[in-house]
Amino acid sequence: FELHRLWLERERQDEFMGTLINAWLQAGGQAWGVCAGESYVDVGTVHGYREAIRLLGGQATPPPTPVPAAKLEQSKA
Repeated sequence: FELHRLWLERERQDEFMGTLINAWLQAGGQAWGVCAGESYVDVGTVHGYREAIRLLGGQATPPPTPVPAAKLEQSKA
């Protein structure tokens, strides 16, 4: 409800949720992040759009295999 009121006060100028949330935070609002889901893609980019299509079609590129930091340091030496 409060975000809707802020959106109206800002004359509905926020096309994206991110700009409205940033304005909310700048005005003293609070937000919490929650790790949920399996993937995030920015559909505002060509790469992100293509990845979203792959995800929706069940053909997403597999995530990279996690490597312990110690092994990464050894491979750089």
